[in-house]
Amino acid sequence: MEKLYTIAEVAEHLRMSRAGVMNLVSRGQLPAVHVPGETPKRWARVLIAERDLLDILERWKNRGKKPSTLPQD
Repeated sequence: MEKLYTIAEVAEHLRMSRAGVMNLVSRGQLPAVHVPGETPKRWARVLIAERDLLDILERWKNRGKKPSTLPQD
């Protein structure tokens, strides 16, 4: 099973605030698992899959870089 991180853990990894991470989630830039809470409008937990965390880091790392091309034979 894939590891899931809390918003606080992701914020620590990304060196940003929890509000910043939630902004990424609300804008759809960082997929999240929303665990239902006691009421339909409130989540008990918001969790981020390890793969999604690694994907956003990779996108940020490669931002602005041109895709590499393979040499033609």
